[in-house]
Amino acid sequence: MPDTPFGPMGALVRDGDTNVITFQRAFAAPPSLVWAALTTADGLTSWLGTEASVDARLGGEVSIRFDDEQLVTGAITTWEPTSRFAHGWVINGEHESQLTYELAETEGSTVLTLTHTGLPDAMCGGYTPGWHAFLARLDARLAGSELPDWDTVFGAVAPAYG
Repeated sequence: MPDTPFGPMGALVRDGDTNVITFQRAFAAPPSLVWAALTTADGLTSWLGTEASVDARLGGEVSIRFDDEQLVTGAITTWEPTSRFAHGWVINGEHESQLTYELAETEGSTVLTLTHTGLPDAMCGGYTPGWHAFLARLDARLAGSELPDWDTVFGAVAPAYG
């Protein structure tokens, strides 16, 4: 996958009646820090949403608010601390999809594979560049840098995703 100024491109693949988005990113941070950014309320609000809660256990609930109009909820379906975390992704009570984060430590960094499955065609045009923008923010957060503006990154990468 080619690189952009905001990190490597993700992949969008058709899977039956829905789609799968996959991103892989390497972060110069140990798995424990990446895990905390993905699985705690403070971590999630530092790069993803404006409010969050995580009932950190298999079957627990995840809730992420992005703004006054967008709320994601879902049950935790995989909980393997510092290596694998998955939960349902239902935005505003609509279509359910699944989000999975897999972490692997390699040579002093952490490789994150983000997989978002079960997305209908109508959602992919926003989700693929959207995840790209959010992962650019996660990268900056883990590096201790200023977070890039989500709208700016989204606008820059969206044309490459078609």
